[in-house]
Amino acid sequence: MRRPPLQRDAWPKRTVEAPVPPQQRDRGAVFLTALGGGGLAVVSAAAAYTYTTSSEPIDVDAHPRCGCCARVERFDALAETYDDEIGVDELVMGLPLLRRWLLRRARGDVLEVACGTGRNLELYPAAVTSIVATDASDAMVRVTAAKAATLGDGRISVRRAAVETVAGAYDTVVDTFGLCSVDDPVAALQAMAGAVRPGGEVLLLEHGRAHYAWLNRLLDRHAAQHLLRWGCSWNRDYVRVIEQAGLEVVSLRRFHLGTTVLAVVRAPPPGASCACACGK
Repeated sequence: MRRPPLQRDAWPKRTVEAPVPPQQRDRGAVFLTALGGGGLAVVSAAAAYTYTTSSEPIDVDAHPRCGCCARVERFDALAETYDDEIGVDELVMGLPLLRRWLLRRARGDVLEVACGTGRNLELYPAAVTSIVATDASDAMVRVTAAKAATLGDGRISVRRAAVETVAGAYDTVVDTFGLCSVDDPVAALQAMAGAVRPGGEVLLLEHGRAHYAWLNRLLDRHAAQHLLRWGCSWNRDYVRVIEQAGLEVVSLRRFHLGTTVLAVVRAPPPGASCACACGK
């Protein structure tokens, strides 16, 4: 949900570590990447700027934390201007296309967590019968409720709820740029999976660590100040988060040098052993 604007000082100086090759992509993924080429050009320009101007990275906590209440306070403060602040950046990076591509899998009764200002509301397909949009921020919920009223879509209801507390029985759970906004993304993802009926799916669009060490060093360097500004931890490893949550990956694609993760996951069948390191 919360994809903050690009910042010129947030792109990196190369290290000697070898890059991890990107995962192979299907034709649809290649098409979307091509359409997002404008965003990649902006990323490349920002990287070149930082490469020539940044100093050596300083030691910082690679995963800074703040209380969820502090995060919600930031979201409350950002709610009224959020769409204006991120709209152009999302368009340039092709994120509306990625949102639409992800949501085409949504079916039946849908729970959307961390819905923010309701940027997904217009994108749900006809196969969706109901949409419960939730967010921990009262101000974000008010903005989303106003959008829902304007749309006049009877499928949509909006309520306040933190990601970690979601419950129920839904066919699809959706989270777009929300796992960056909680203190414990593993617990949040497990809560999402627990709200899905057997055979259902969790649809994720997140931003975090890159394929490349030089970019990750810059994300880590500026993670603390970014967290204070946006309530967002932008340097998390979501492939690892999915593994730690013990979920089964149906599909996973990465864009924008690996920093954007589009994934479909689900709880493993009853009795199946977990493939992650949790030992369950």
